[in-house]
Amino acid sequence: MLYQGEWMKKRVFLQRAAVLPLILFTAPVMAYFSGGAINNIDPAVSGMGASTAVSAEGVGAVFNNPAGLASCEGEGFIGAYGSLVNHKRQFWAFGASLGILRSFTVAAGASSVFSETGSRENVYSVSAAAPLFRDLYAGLSVKLLDVLYGAPARALSADAGIIYYIKDFLAAEKIGFALFISDPASRLRFEGGAEDDIGTKLDAGINYKGAVTAAVSASLRFDLNVNGGTQVMAGVEKEFGPVAARCGAVFYESIGPSVTAGAGLKAGGFIIDYAFMTHEKMGQSHKMGIRFVLPGKPGKRLPPPSALKAHPGDGSAYIKWNSVYGSIDGFRVYVGDDKGTETFTDTAGADEAGFLIRGLENGLVYEVRITAFSGGEESEGSIKVRVEPAKMPEDINRVYKSARVLYIKGSYADALKRLESAGRGADKYAETVMLKERLKKIISAGVGK
Repeated sequence: MLYQGEWMKKRVFLQRAAVLPLILFTAPVMAYFSGGAINNIDPAVSGMGASTAVSAEGVGAVFNNPAGLASCEGEGFIGAYGSLVNHKRQFWAFGASLGILRSFTVAAGASSVFSETGSRENVYSVSAAAPLFRDLYAGLSVKLLDVLYGAPARALSADAGIIYYIKDFLAAEKIGFALFISDPASRLRFEGGAEDDIGTKLDAGINYKGAVTAAVSASLRFDLNVNGGTQVMAGVEKEFGPVAARCGAVFYESIGPSVTAGAGLKAGGFIIDYAFMTHEKMGQSHKMGIRFVLPGKPGKRLPPPSALKAHPGDGSAYIKWNSVYGSIDGFRVYVGDDKGTETFTDTAGADEAGFLIRGLENGLVYEVRITAFSGGEESEGSIKVRVEPAKMPEDINRVYKSARVLYIKGSYADALKRLESAGRGADKYAETVMLKERLKKIISAGVGK
């Protein structure tokens, strides 16, 4: 959380006249650097127009709403570096979080924003988060602010927030509602005795994460000072396998909008993030960051698999999902029938992201969910999906059979083209989806013709 510029929104109360010229000199500097959401130092959040600052999950929440630390992906490290305000300011930031108990997470963070004029702004924080009850999380951060804008100054402040999730609702994997208050009644104290209000801010936001579609976020920021303003933030994130594409916008009450874009790349337990932001008055900024999520451990919370989809087959169903961060033993597939009976099967290993469920009856509707497990620990379940096994329509079946003949002959590219000639029909049924995935892997590996 950054504080630049917002300290001077109220008239400085001077206790000693000797520091008056110095404070007046620094006032326009701090006002110029005021940017609010555009200066968020988390690249993943910035790429979505800072709209997820109030609902960010995992270790990145150390710089945002601390309630997000309580998510099951909260253990890890984060580092970031970038530029602000048309490259006239740079920043670095580091944070780490760790689950102490099954439901309690602590974190520490440090960040520094510095300019070419020699001014600096350092923030050191200690945070804690825990669930109040199922799907409602709360967090608190205590921060020390150490700045130099002509005169050195310090402040002790705090942030507090809550996040509530509704899962498996309206085709959503989950919907998050969040509130976040930062720096309530906090004052900056300059050497020499002068004081100034930092400025209390209240954020409210919603984050919709679709089971298959993109994640959409929106939030409002209210500056509770006498002369404070309002910011509206909105953003979208779409995952394409290990790659996430992001875009967003920030609408300021008085200085015009800012447009943002970004991307993320998952590689094992690492996530690399980049964000670009531009504003007519604030100029451009670039931010890079890297996160590492600690492997799952017995007694620690495991993240649930996401984006579960099911494809009907003849007496079967093929399910796919997005894997989870960190190290796990595997996934557990639960299948429920219309009689209320639920059975489960463990997949082959942690690297699996697809599974064929056999022994189902055509015409019956089944509910499927999956969990991740490590040792004796099991995650919460994914969303439930419904699937009704059935034979493929005759026209799709003919295409599938001819593509399979080409596959057996080793004509992999021709087999893939044959499947794609069926249009969306080849993306619906278990047999065609599995063959299509197998062909793409073979072709990408440079095998066959």
